[in-house]
Amino acid sequence: MSPARRADAGVVRLPADLVGPDDLELAKAVDEIPGERALPGGSRYEPKWDGAAAPSFGAVTRRGCARQCKDLTDRFPDIAAAAVRQVEEGVVLDGELLMLVEGRLSFDALQRRLVTSPAKARRLVGAVPASYVAFGLLAVAGVDLRTQRWTVRRGRLEQLAGSFSPPWS
Repeated sequence: MSPARRADAGVVRLPADLVGPDDLELAKAVDEIPGERALPGGSRYEPKWDGAAAPSFGAVTRRGCARQCKDLTDRFPDIAAAAVRQVEEGVVLDGELLMLVEGRLSFDALQRRLVTSPAKARRLVGAVPASYVAFGLLAVAGVDLRTQRWTVRRGRLEQLAGSFSPPWS
């Protein structure tokens, strides 16, 4: 039995600092992009989405946590419900919340959802649903992956993403 599972209940446990709220490594402005070999272990780059950082979306926490370390579940019930349906217990993802309006990312719509009441947020879900872009895998089956190489974590994230089935299928 995995050390992440309690023998008495079969419940997946996570390291305390992955349960949240989480501190974030925020993007930093630089004058030049370092070359592929400029950093120890190499460098990889991905787009910076016009969204809100939301680590700790996963079925085990059933909540999202923003940059200010606030629980966002009541503002993004659509994303929380998708996490419960699609993400196995003990998985912790790192990513960003996004909102599309007329086919374009809308930070304004995202900010409106962040500051609205939970009741109004539930009503907004049908009109302007949110999306979640996962770019990091922090834990699987309650096992902390943060010490593993990025290439290993990225490969596991891609495997996990390949196992998702859209709700409309």
